[in-house]
Amino acid sequence: MAKLIIEAEGKRYTFRYSRRESVMNVLIGNADLIENITRYHKKYLGSDYEFSKGIMCQVGREHTMNMHINRWPPERAAQKIKKGDLIYFEPGTFIKKYVGSMIRMAFFGDPPPHVRRAAEASIEAADKAIEATAPGKTSHEVDKAARDHFVKLGLDCQSRIGYASGIDWSQGWVMSIEPNNPLILVPGHIFHYVSVHYLPNWGYFGASEQVLVTEDGCELLADRDRTCPREFFIK
Repeated sequence: MAKLIIEAEGKRYTFRYSRRESVMNVLIGNADLIENITRYHKKYLGSDYEFSKGIMCQVGREHTMNMHINRWPPERAAQKIKKGDLIYFEPGTFIKKYVGSMIRMAFFGDPPPHVRRAAEASIEAADKAIEATAPGKTSHEVDKAARDHFVKLGLDCQSRIGYASGIDWSQGWVMSIEPNNPLILVPGHIFHYVSVHYLPNWGYFGASEQVLVTEDGCELLADRDRTCPREFFIK
């Protein structure tokens, strides 16, 4: 067993790892996933790409318990993927200051049935919210469509189902898709729909899309065929 010792800001951090694992998995870890996402953003978006510190990637149960924590770089580097790990991705990026993001989940190995069902439930709840979206609908109605699906399955959804997308992350609290919100949707509204729930002992599961309200319903802004389908990835 080898040790990596790093001192920063008066604190001492010690990481222990197997020398054999460090050779076998040198390119498969939290930091590597974020680097690959960033590289793809640059290739796909070209000169419009603006780096986002909002790329969230959590590997393993101890990290999926806190989906929006930005890990310290040495911690990311030390966190290697192993069989049985659940992975939460939320790769946010910017084009001319406008933000876009999506949530996807992956599992390495054969997921337990309840884990697979939890991931599928988030995808289904996202579908319910999208199907309920149209001009004249209220925030409450859209939220209820997704939340009722979680309730039916006995899953714990404590967060809102969506928030406004716009410049940076600054409009996230301007409009929300949440219970008892009378906000009426109109064409031109853009939301990040986030169907997230918590599964005890495993952490947060989610699926999300950028949704534009149109004259006759809604449009999904992600090019999923070319980028990332809305599914639970099993490796």
